Amino acid sequence: MTVSNATHVTLRNVGFNLSGNFTCEVTADAPSFYTGVATNVLTVVEGRPTRKSPRAEKQQTDVVPSPPSSRPMVYGDSKPAAVAR
Repeated sequence: MTVSNATHVTLRNVGFNLSGNFTCEVTADAPSFYTGVATNVLTVVEGRPTRKSPRAEKQQTDVVPSPPSSRPMVYGDSKPAAVAR
């Protein structure tokens, strides 16, 4: 959770089935012991699609042409599916 901070939490390697209502409860220490509760919807999204380069020396910023085919390439299990044409 290296990108989490005092106001944001980043969860990694979770599935789409984790999406839904989440409640966060925070309690202050003595002397007030104030408790704050908030509920919101969490939507799990897939990170940026990646494609392995056919050659190891290719850089991440290089454009790798897709092989000729009649079908578009679909990346991962994103909802809706990301399609490269």
